Amino acid sequence: MCSPQGRNDIVQPGPVTFDSLLYRMGLQAAAELASYVDRSNLAASFLQKSEGIKRAVLACCIGRDGLIQDGPGLDEYSQHAQVFAVLTYVVSGTKATELMELAMTDETLAQCSVAMAYYLFRAVEKVGLYHKTDELWTLWRQMLVKKLTTCVEDDVTERSDCHAWGSLILYELPAIVLGVQPAEPGYSSVKVSPTPGYLSWAKGEVITPKGIVKVSWEKVEDGSIDLKVEAPEGIKYVI
Repeated sequence: MCSPQGRNDIVQPGPVTFDSLLYRMGLQAAAELASYVDRSNLAASFLQKSEGIKRAVLACCIGRDGLIQDGPGLDEYSQHAQVFAVLTYVVSGTKATELMELAMTDETLAQCSVAMAYYLFRAVEKVGLYHKTDELWTLWRQMLVKKLTTCVEDDVTERSDCHAWGSLILYELPAIVLGVQPAEPGYSSVKVSPTPGYLSWAKGEVITPKGIVKVSWEKVEDGSIDLKVEAPEGIKYVI
């Protein structure tokens, strides 16, 4: 398997941190599913394995400025390692915020491509830096300027493999900016929790299995938002 940069130079000396973090994320998801079906022992086993990965990363993969290395003891770094360290709670709190600030400003780090942008946005959102996503949309704005009809894979070759996350905005606008997400499986109830970021207002309609949820919000002077929600009759929603 290749490193986040698309080369084999990280793999050749040994383990790839990104792969370990991806495995940890899978274990955490599996534990959640096991808990949901009342298999607590299986969930505990998954979590125990995932904690072992966390301990190994913290013991062997911390480099300059506290950044997560691409491999144990290797002085090479990527946004990928920082993003997945944050998403899997290898780092949290103020440390996670500092890590993502570095990941977004240090251009020496291998950058997330279009296909990885979803996870980059999730990490930025998680640490409270969503107001800095304006600059992350530059690549998509360039696609519009060039009148492309499909999303590029990256800004280097600009070939189009049409990765699903190339259409990232189709998730960000309804689920994050408007904030409409399922509060229970199958949209039995809906959560409406907008993340304004750098925007001052937003308005739109989100299709759910229970019908269309209409949302509009606007920032007010004290920094809060004036939120209005219209939901189909019979659908519960929480704010």
